[in-house]
Amino acid sequence: MQKKFFNIMAIGTIIISALMPVNASANENYYTNMNGAVLSQEQYDNLSRVFDKTTIATMSVSLVDSLKDDKNIHQVAQETK
Repeated sequence: MQKKFFNIMAIGTIIISALMPVNASANENYYTNMNGAVLSQEQYDNLSRVFDKTTIATMSVSLVDSLKDDKNIHQVAQETK
C-alpha cells in the first residue's frame, strides 16, 4: 500500500513539473514587434530608454538586432524651433 502511494505521488510530481513554465524562456521572448524582432525584457527596457514604444514596434529586425544589446546607446538632444 505504501509503495503504491509513493508511485502515485512520484508520477503526480513528474506531471506537475512538466506542465510548469520555465522562467528563463519567458524573459527571452518578452516582446515581439510588428516585424518579428524578438526582445528580452532587459533588451526592451534598454531600447525604451532611447526610443518610444511606437518606434520599437516598427523597427526592422536588422536594426533591432544591431541595437538590442548595446548598453551605450543614448538619446541625442533635439533642438526645437
